[in-house]
Amino acid sequence: MAASKPAVGFVGAGGLMGRGMARHILKNGHGLRLCVHRNRSAAEELLAQGAAEDGSLRELAAASDVVILCVTDSDAVEQAVFGADGLLAGAKPGTVFIDTGTSRPDRSRAVNERLRAAGMLYADAPLSRSPAKAEEGALVSFVSCETELFERVEPVLACYSEIVLHIGERVGQAHQLKLINNSISAAYIGCWSEAYSACMAAGIAPVVSAAGMNCLNFQNYSRFVLEHTQEGHKFAVKNLHKDMNYFQDLARELGVSAPIADAALQLLRVAVARGYGEDFAPVLPKVAGEISGTPAGELPRAKAG
Repeated sequence: MAASKPAVGFVGAGGLMGRGMARHILKNGHGLRLCVHRNRSAAEELLAQGAAEDGSLRELAAASDVVILCVTDSDAVEQAVFGADGLLAGAKPGTVFIDTGTSRPDRSRAVNERLRAAGMLYADAPLSRSPAKAEEGALVSFVSCETELFERVEPVLACYSEIVLHIGERVGQAHQLKLINNSISAAYIGCWSEAYSACMAAGIAPVVSAAGMNCLNFQNYSRFVLEHTQEGHKFAVKNLHKDMNYFQDLARELGVSAPIADAALQLLRVAVARGYGEDFAPVLPKVAGEISGTPAGELPRAKAG
C-alpha cells in the first residue's frame, strides 16, 4: 500500500506566486490547508478545488506535515512562524518548514536554529521565474538543507517546479544564490532602463532585439516601452528594492565589492521615493526618463492593477 502524501499548509496562497503553487500542490494529491488574511478571491478558488481553511496559523500548522511560506520578506516569515498564535505554537515535532520567499540568509539560519531547537525541520527553497510559470507549475526552486531532508521535500517542491536544485547542505545557501540571481536581474533592468531613456532622448528606435542582448527578459521588460503595459514581468519595484538591500548586506558579509549592484539600488531607491513601489519593475525606464528629463519620463504609467 502506497504511503499517503504529506498534508501541506500554505502561507501566502493569495499572492502572485503562491496561488499557482498552491493549486499545483492540490492538483498533485496533497491535502492543502490555508489560513486566509488578504486575497479572499484566490482562496475561494482553492477551497472550491478541495483545500481546507483554518482559522489561524496555529491551527494550520497543527494539521500539516509540511508548511510552505511564500511571503514577502524575513519580517513576514518570522511573524508567521514565531508570532502570537503563529505556526510554531501549533506545529507538532518533526513538521517541515519551507521558506520559498526571498529572505535574508543570516535570518534564515536564525529561524532554522530556533525551529530545530523546538524539534522542527527547515529548508530554504526560494523561487525563480514568474507568476505565469507558477500557474504552469514550471518554476525553478533553489534548495539548501541536508540531503536527507532534501529527498523528503523534493517531491512537494516538484509539484510546482520544473527544476528543483539542491544548492548545498547549509541552510541559507539557497537564499544567498537567490539574492545573487536577483542582483543580476536588477543590474540589467537598470541598464535597459537607461538605454531606453537614451534612445528616446536621441530620437532613435531601440533595436536591441536585433542584436546579441536580446532575451526573454528583455522582451518582457520592453513591453512597457512598446506596449505601455507593466504586465511583462509582475515583480513589484518595492520587492526588488528589498532584495537589493538584502544583497548589499550579503555582499558586505562576504567581503565582496558590489558597485554595479549599488548603482542599480540607487535607481530603485529613487523609484520607491517617487511613489513607484507598488508598480511592477518594467516601469523603471519611465523612472530613468524622469530623472534625466528625457521623453521616456513621459511614457504612460499604465499602472498594473
